[in-house]
Amino acid sequence: SVTFVDVLCVKLDEFTVTLNTDENLPGQPKVIKEKLKEIVEIYNGYQKLIDTLVIFSSIPSFFGFIVNVLGICLCIVGAVKVSFVAGFAAAIGLFIQIAIPCLIGNLINLQSERFERALYDLPWFKIDDIEMRKMYLQFLLFSQKSGSLWLPMMGVMNVELLGSTMNAIYSYIMFILYFV
Repeated sequence: SVTFVDVLCVKLDEFTVTLNTDENLPGQPKVIKEKLKEIVEIYNGYQKLIDTLVIFSSIPSFFGFIVNVLGICLCIVGAVKVSFVAGFAAAIGLFIQIAIPCLIGNLINLQSERFERALYDLPWFKIDDIEMRKMYLQFLLFSQKSGSLWLPMMGVMNVELLGSTMNAIYSYIMFILYFV
């Protein structure tokens, strides 16, 4: 994800330089068209990567997420009632298993936002050819679909999901410990 966005940002910078050069150079509209097509092709590869991650990780990550949440609750109850060190160590291990997918999802969200900022900063108004301008604006519309990983019934995997999950775990544990 990071590599795709780095390449896309470099290509957008090259495209900006091309747009800022003299428009009367021979072959300039063709160069602009080729660079824009290349950017669109790279973005399609990036979007396919995100779609593949969503397809193959959403359901297994959901079940892993739920099992780890329940495991953390049981480990903390065990830490309070049986052995503090063993329960706390197991809870930390399960927390890391929850945190890694959330941090990866957050990284993908940040990279998508970085690409969108670079795309919005492009001087599109310097594209003289109407067909190329339409192509760019359609690409802009298409790229607004932000790339993100999500869990069914839980939402986008990011740091906010991790924080709200930890708050929910804390609430459930306090409820369980109150009755135990």
